[in-house]
Amino acid sequence: MQLKKLVQSTFLALSLFGATSAMAELNVGTNEVGFSASLLSFDDIDDDVWSLYGTYGLMFKENIQLKGSLVWFSVAGDDFLFLGAGADYIFPETNEIIPYVGGVFNLALMDAEDETIELHAGIKHFVSERASVYGQYNIVDSLGDFGDYTELRFGLNVYF
Repeated sequence: MQLKKLVQSTFLALSLFGATSAMAELNVGTNEVGFSASLLSFDDIDDDVWSLYGTYGLMFKENIQLKGSLVWFSVAGDDFLFLGAGADYIFPETNEIIPYVGGVFNLALMDAEDETIELHAGIKHFVSERASVYGQYNIVDSLGDFGDYTELRFGLNVYF
C-alpha cells in the first residue's frame, strides 16, 4: 500500500512540474548531482526497506554518462553502505523528458559483505534548465548472500 501511495504522489508531482518544464540540454561535460530515496523489495525479507542515495554524473560523450553513487540503507537494525561506479546510456533528447538505461557495480562498505550489480531504466523530467526529477526501476543482483532485490527510486538532479 505504501508503494501505491508513493507512485501516485510522484505522478501527481510530475504532472504539476510539467506545467513549468524546460528544454533539457545534456551536453558533453555537464555535471549532475542527485539525491533520491527508494523503496526496496527483497526476495527473502517480508518488510519493505527505505534507502537513501547520493549520486554524481558526468556527460562523458554524447549520450554516455559516467556515474558514481553512495548508497545507504538499514535492514532489521543493520546499516549497509555501498560505493558505486557505472554508466548510463541517455536516449536522444525529446523535449523535457529523457529516458535512459544503465548499470552500476556497487562495492560493499561498513557491514555490507557482498558487492552487487544493478541494471536500471528510468526517465528524467526537466523542471527547469538546471533541475530534473526522475523515476528509475532497478534490478539488483547480489554477488554473495546479501540478497537480490528490485527497487523503485525517485529523486532530484541538479546540473551545472
